[in-house]
Amino acid sequence: MRLTKNHTAAFIVDYQDKILPAIYGKDELLKNSTILIRGLKALEVPMIMTTQYAKGLGDNTQVIRDAAGELPVFDKNYFSIMDVDEIMKALPAGTQNIILMGIETHICIQQTAIDLLANGYQVYIPVDCVSAGSKEDHETGLLRMRQEGAWMSTSESLMMEMLRQASGPVFKEISNLLKERRR
Repeated sequence: MRLTKNHTAAFIVDYQDKILPAIYGKDELLKNSTILIRGLKALEVPMIMTTQYAKGLGDNTQVIRDAAGELPVFDKNYFSIMDVDEIMKALPAGTQNIILMGIETHICIQQTAIDLLANGYQVYIPVDCVSAGSKEDHETGLLRMRQEGAWMSTSESLMMEMLRQASGPVFKEISNLLKERRR
């Protein structure tokens, strides 16, 4: 199924400072995620940010907050976002496609993906914008979500798929972001 920016939203999940030091490939994760967030802003894709038990694990890391700008942030104690009614109510009406990015692949991302799929959403996972405490947990989480029906992609591929054409100011902005990513 081809992803369009219409009827699409993204969840930015739990990029918290107290979790990040233990995350596999965290520097690449943060670089790719900030570029995807900035690209989604350029594409005008609605985004919602979460924290997992912020009282104990703190806020999202500054680089992610800077990239996201002013977004609604919801704290949760559940692993699956679908278990938090106020977050699901914040999704724009008519949302059919969800892009999930964040940590950890095999816990919050996986459980949210499974629940979203069971409720009729199309779920897209930019594999370069999710991670876990180990490579094994990350890869196993990706495999499980793929088996459940989630679509695997990369941040670059998702942005270009929603962009659809190689012209205009949004293309130029995303093209510049991708050049930045390769530096």
